[in-house]
Amino acid sequence: MWKEFVADSPSALLPDFSYSGYHHGEKAIPEIKGPVFNVVDYGAVPNNGKNASAAIQAAVDACEAAGVCVVFFQTVPSSSMMTK
Repeated sequence: MWKEFVADSPSALLPDFSYSGYHHGEKAIPEIKGPVFNVVDYGAVPNNGKNASAAIQAAVDACEAAGVCVVFFQTVPSSSMMTK
């Protein structure tokens, strides 16, 4: 992207990612309080091409039953989980 911008700078657009992330990078990510429910622990498998909706819902349901918690999507760079 940078090479294209430099080569054609008068008409090229360079995306501004300076405000990406949690609260646009202006606030620190809060500490996790309460249990963490990893969707992988409920059967979701990154990059397997199969629908992970049931596993994700199971993690959400367990989280809801616990009260305050976090549903964590364990992924690696360039990974995905399919849903309906």
